[in-house]
Amino acid sequence: MIKRKNSLKGNCAKVLAGVLGVMMIIPINCTAKAETKGEVDTNSKRIVTYFPEWGIYPGHNGYEVSDIPWDKVTHVNYAFATIKDGKVAIFDNFAATEKSFGEKWDSPYKGNYGQIKKFKQQHPNTKVLISVGGWSQSGGFHDAAATEQSRKVFADSAVEFIRTWGFDGVDIDWEYPTFKRDGDKVDNPNDQGTPKADESEKQTFTLLLKSLRESLDSASKTDNKKYQLTAAVGCGQDKIEKTEPDKYAQYLDFINVMTYDMRGAWENKTGHQSPLYKNPYDPSSPLIKENYNVDAAMKKFESYGISKNKLIVGSPYYSRGWTGVKNDGPIKDLPGLFATATGGAKGIWDGGRAAGNHPFYYLKSTLENDPSFKKYRDPYSKVPYLYSESKGEMYTYEDEISLWEKVSYVKQNNYGGIIAWELSGDYPSKGSTLTDVIYNGFKNNLPPVVDPGKPTDPTSPTDPTNPTDPVKPDANAWVVGKDYKAGDVVSYKGKNYTCLVSHTSLEGWDPVSVASLWK
Repeated sequence: MIKRKNSLKGNCAKVLAGVLGVMMIIPINCTAKAETKGEVDTNSKRIVTYFPEWGIYPGHNGYEVSDIPWDKVTHVNYAFATIKDGKVAIFDNFAATEKSFGEKWDSPYKGNYGQIKKFKQQHPNTKVLISVGGWSQSGGFHDAAATEQSRKVFADSAVEFIRTWGFDGVDIDWEYPTFKRDGDKVDNPNDQGTPKADESEKQTFTLLLKSLRESLDSASKTDNKKYQLTAAVGCGQDKIEKTEPDKYAQYLDFINVMTYDMRGAWENKTGHQSPLYKNPYDPSSPLIKENYNVDAAMKKFESYGISKNKLIVGSPYYSRGWTGVKNDGPIKDLPGLFATATGGAKGIWDGGRAAGNHPFYYLKSTLENDPSFKKYRDPYSKVPYLYSESKGEMYTYEDEISLWEKVSYVKQNNYGGIIAWELSGDYPSKGSTLTDVIYNGFKNNLPPVVDPGKPTDPTSPTDPTNPTDPVKPDANAWVVGKDYKAGDVVSYKGKNYTCLVSHTSLEGWDPVSVASLWK
């Protein structure tokens, strides 16, 4: 069983971040804007991003509501509200309602909530939901969901909360129904844990969502406004089976599947935290090897009869990492992967416990430029990682190419969109490099551009699930700088590939490195 240990959600540690460096991979059309200031056009796909309440503090370089790429996201989930006396409540009053962002003392736009009100007026088509719970603030769900009366109290308080503060709906982030744990005060003094969790929560989670749906629908009729209800749910097989997706899905507008944190420093072997597919050489148990990847998780939810358009794939804007990593993994060309480790590496986003949490901007600007680290890309799982044999550190994360693979996967499989945890980790600090990849991929079908000066990843072993095809005599070799149209066939390293998306080839866009362009 994979344990989800997320010290990011609810962690307000104010750790100063590293200095930004030179870009290595550049997103295309970074300045693309929606047709009008209030319009977000993503061809019916949802781009759901989390804004952390604590982002305004120095540990996240003062990420403010004004830094959100409003014209490129369909939803912003505000993380987090907590639960007090069975009701939805503000967690950090100063951040939410009191902090001044240059306004006068009597301004209606104080605090994050006030700033959201201000920017929603400019971007009315971007929906903002209050997310309740998270890793550290899920302790109150047990009592809130326990009885019909407590569920009604909670649901009515949620309606009052969104009416008072101007939110467009509620996102429930209960981590996790039926999973009991004590609060990790070493990592985060505000961590409540889930000390009352028991098997009854499998049903009461569903009933809580039902009560919320009823209260929100009633308020929608009264207010002549559609209030949305979503939930962020675990992707592990154990987490999925301890809930009732086939029953609760009917109450939700869509389901945010947290397809990340699949591997982490709670294990003594390295791995990918958000692999798109399994790696056939993963030495883990069959349960983990077969099920702990994005594709397996999404198909598991599909098996409950849930509409694909209701399922949203998750993307992490941060890393997980290990220290004491030996070069003893099973794949020669992917050193440091599935290798022995002694514990968690210290990340700049970590709380009191090392977990290797670096924001993407630090990984890209600092670690990718550190000569002691080498970047590798797993051709099976379609994700990168950084490994330093001299330092004994390995970091698993999302980058532009792996995110483009997810965008392509979502489109090819007709899923509803992508959620990102969380905005303040994007590159550069306060930038939108990763969000641009999602936006441009859904709106314009534009992949990220790879800097020609960036060295290619090492040759990877042949995928045993994709036997080498014989090269057709009339297939021309793939070359840089050529315009390829969808359907064109090329040969590369003894194998034929068919172009999926018309494009001009660049260094690093070969059929092996960017599988979303070639099949």
